[in-house]
Amino acid sequence: MDSVFLKLPTKVLPLLDGKARHEMLEYIKAGQTDSVKNKLGGFARILYRDTTQQHIVLKPAVNSILDLRLFRTSDSTYITGIISTVGEDIFRSVLEFYNANGNRLNLQLPEITAVEWYRNWASDTALQTDDFKANLLNDNFLKMSFSKTDNVIEVQNYTVKLLHREHQNMISEFTGNKQTEENKILFRINCYLCSPVIEKLKSNDRK
Repeated sequence: MDSVFLKLPTKVLPLLDGKARHEMLEYIKAGQTDSVKNKLGGFARILYRDTTQQHIVLKPAVNSILDLRLFRTSDSTYITGIISTVGEDIFRSVLEFYNANGNRLNLQLPEITAVEWYRNWASDTALQTDDFKANLLNDNFLKMSFSKTDNVIEVQNYTVKLLHREHQNMISEFTGNKQTEENKILFRINCYLCSPVIEKLKSNDRK
C-alpha cells in the first residue's frame, strides 16, 4: 500500500508531491502524527495506516480526506479503491477503482433511492413510508469510507443537514432523533469473481 500511495498520480493527489508523501510515511511509521505542508501552504497528515489490511487514510487539506485501500482479486493481482471526500460538516465523496496497471475500472456503487435511505433510518420499520419526507433524503451528499476490518464500503447520507429546519424536524420525528452518522448503508466489494462487483448488504448482514 505504501508504494501505491507514493505513486498515486497527481490528478488523484494534487496537493502532495513525492517528498511530502515520503515524509508523511516516515512520520506514521515512527508513530508520530506530525503534519507536512501541502502545495497550498496548508497542512496534511496520515490519519490511519494498516499494512495488514493494506489501508491508508490521509488528510491532504483541512477540508478533504483521501481513503485508499488495496483489494486482492481472484487472479492474485489487486485493485486500488480510492474515496475522495470533501467537506467539514456536510460531506460529499467520490469513489473510484483502478487495476494494477493504473487503468480506471467501471466499478460503481449501486444506486440508493431516497426511500431506501428513509426506511434505513426509521426508528420503527413498521412505520408507513411518507413519500414527501422520503424524497427529502436525496443522495447528493454521501460520505463513503472503507471498513477497517472487512471488504466493505460504509455510506452515510448527510443531505438532511442541508434541509430547512421544518423539514429536519419532519425527518427527526420519523427517525426517533437518530444522528446523521447513524443513517448508514453498507456494501461489500466482492473481488473473487471474474470481474469485481459491489453488492449491497442485507440488513441482517450489516455490522
